[in-house]
Amino acid sequence: MPTQQPATKAARRSTQSGSLAVAQPPALEMPAGAASVLHGVRGAWNWYMEALDQRPLLTKAATSFVCVCVGDSLAQAIGTAPFSASRILGIATYSCTVGAATGHYWHRWLETHVSPDNPTSDSAVGTKILLDQAVLTPVMTAVFFAALKLMEGRPDAILPFMQDKYVQTLLAGYAIWVPWNYASFKFIPQDLRILAGNVVGIGWGMYVSVSCINNAGGVTSTAPSACTSLITAMEAVPGACPAIMAAVEAASLAG
Repeated sequence: MPTQQPATKAARRSTQSGSLAVAQPPALEMPAGAASVLHGVRGAWNWYMEALDQRPLLTKAATSFVCVCVGDSLAQAIGTAPFSASRILGIATYSCTVGAATGHYWHRWLETHVSPDNPTSDSAVGTKILLDQAVLTPVMTAVFFAALKLMEGRPDAILPFMQDKYVQTLLAGYAIWVPWNYASFKFIPQDLRILAGNVVGIGWGMYVSVSCINNAGGVTSTAPSACTSLITAMEAVPGACPAIMAAVEAASLAG
């Protein structure tokens, strides 16, 4: 009997080895079309990250411009008013200049001044959310509403518009952006927050466009002809936006 044990163990090891070999699944091959798409996505992502590293402000401005164009186009599709390309260009121009530059420097300031040694701690994230939502958001919401009415050529409508829409927009924004900011400050690298925020902002922009623009009551315009000229000039800004943002970035780097 003892002489059979080695053979039994060897047979068991052989059986186990054989079973393991048989149990290995065959290698899976990705379909050619899916592999091509994945390769293209990886290439686009690498290109974006390289642009973000080399020209961060201009890249964030372009990202904001594209996302706002998508969001407001969808919002106009939902509404009943005629499609307005000038409205899309106006809002997107504001976003790629004022919005992108403000977000870029604001997030850098937060990372530099709020617990830079432990930026993702709960206390640091909470402080950033408080500053973002209690300081920046109320100011930038008011600036956006004022810019919106100036682009429409109706500066006289700024105050009535804000009285009607400001508080409800601010409260709706808190419901979305407070939890989003927690995730953003906690998990998303600083230079990718504008991209991530703009993707979420497509939905938010649709809400703002539908609630604050599509459904806004008409106000008789008393804007002078100079204001009309200003609006025409602002509508021409998108074509010059890349050059403007490049100049802004060069000035900031020189400083």
